[in-house]
Amino acid sequence: MRELVAEAPTRLLEVPPPAIDVGAASAIAAEHFGEVGRATQLSSERDCNFLLVTRTERLLLKVSNPAEEPAAVDAQTAALTYIAKKDATLPVPRVRRTKTGELWAHLPYAQGHLIVRLFDFLPGQGLNGSPRSVTQRRNIGAMLARLDCALRGFSHVGAERPILWDISRACELGVMLQYIADRKRRAQAARFLERFASHTLPVLQDLRTQVLHNDFNPHNLLVDTDAPDRISGIIDFGDMVRGPLINDLAIAAAYHVSADGPPLAQVVDLVTAYHSINPLRHKEADALFDLIAARQAITVIITAWRTALHPENASYILRNAPTAWHGLDRFSTLAPSEARGILRAACGIPA
Repeated sequence: MRELVAEAPTRLLEVPPPAIDVGAASAIAAEHFGEVGRATQLSSERDCNFLLVTRTERLLLKVSNPAEEPAAVDAQTAALTYIAKKDATLPVPRVRRTKTGELWAHLPYAQGHLIVRLFDFLPGQGLNGSPRSVTQRRNIGAMLARLDCALRGFSHVGAERPILWDISRACELGVMLQYIADRKRRAQAARFLERFASHTLPVLQDLRTQVLHNDFNPHNLLVDTDAPDRISGIIDFGDMVRGPLINDLAIAAAYHVSADGPPLAQVVDLVTAYHSINPLRHKEADALFDLIAARQAITVIITAWRTALHPENASYILRNAPTAWHGLDRFSTLAPSEARGILRAACGIPA
């Protein structure tokens, strides 16, 4: 584990969230943003988040992890501003400024400082706890395509960072396979990493790149409480990074592998809708299956490692692991050539 600590991309997932309680959060909101309200702590992977309820509205107070680079925070904040200008109808958080007009506040903390931001709190319930449907999956694909189109042309040095959740870096996680206790499971994840390394990594340099949300999973999507087919919010840009455009679709698709029937049936719903708005190219469609599997392998590896580091937060860390293992199990029954054919057909791309 110590050799992993020396790797820069791992530090952000090793350092625990800052120790801020609800009383301190309420005081921070009042002092720096002029918002008086009652704070309630929310779950988070590495930051410290609070719902702040004032007399007139609900807000999100985000205290970034001490290991987070200011440039990365600036990139996320700048991206939200950019998206709002490019497509004002996209349901992304709007940034609130401090009393002095800044985009965030700095707080002294241990040997450094913390970055605090305030956002509108988006309405809706988490997709992870809502009923699923074909229409909903198509709306997810369409919403992601719109987001990627809105981010096209955006650039920021803070998005040019190495993070473990970047699919393009999947091969670097082989050293962490040891944290998967079950030998058969460990071998299964290793096989998909090996396939990614041999078949997909060499072609990534030929694919379109841009800044990506990079975590379009059901916990980061909100749906209308009364109409769960409608996507009402896109949250958590904390894993934002520049990478191959197709990675964003692969990440979203990784959480929609069919429980029965053809493994890619539900994935096709997302892909078809995405392609109708932001058309995929031949090489992107061909890489998609291996990228989906790589995301699932990344999920099971990183969550096993992080659970060893932070056992007290295991339930939150492991929340997506069962879905990822399910996806790897189902993909193990599917020939890659067959999968590529299915995904090409979904995009109307000839073999």
